[in-house]
Parts: sequence; C-alpha cells; structure tokens
Amino acid sequence: MTAVRKPAMQTYDIELDQEIVDRLRRMAEKTGDTIENLIASAALDYADRGPPPLNAWTKEDRAEIEEGFAQIDRGEAFTQEQVEARIDALLR
Repeated sequence: MTAVRKPAMQTYDIELDQEIVDRLRRMAEKTGDTIENLIASAALDYADRGPPPLNAWTKEDRAEIEEGFAQIDRGEAFTQEQVEARIDALLR
C-alpha cells in the first residue's frame, strides 16, 4: 500500500458582504461548483496575474454589462444580420 501525500492547505476566515455571498451562490449554482472552490480559483488567478490594472471596470461598468446580459435574457438583442444592416444603412 502506498500513502498519498496531500498538499499543505491553509485556512482563512474572511468576511463578505451579503451581496457578494448572493452573487457567489448564484454563480456556484450555475456552474455546479462550490463557493469555496470559486473563491480558491479567484485567489489563484489573482496570485498568478497580480492586481487588476488601474483602469479596471468600475461598479457602473459592471452594472451596465449585467444589464446587457439581462436584455439578452429578455430577448432584447439584435441578430448579426440586423447589426450589419444598420451599419450598412449608416454608411450609405
């Protein structure tokens, strides 16, 4: 029998706003993952990439992006053909 050595793990207690917890819960439900794994993945990504650039998206930017996704979910989107037709019309 061969023993398998587990990597050393460190545990941290962190406090998160309820809004963040809710968003993580929704993401975990969508992906079938756990909140703990999502946080660990984000921490690893941060450790690999470093802090975001100074021009990172603002809260308002993210809100507008979320609204765009909501519009798509509601069917309020243009097809590729519609976009091309509008561009063609503008260029005439």
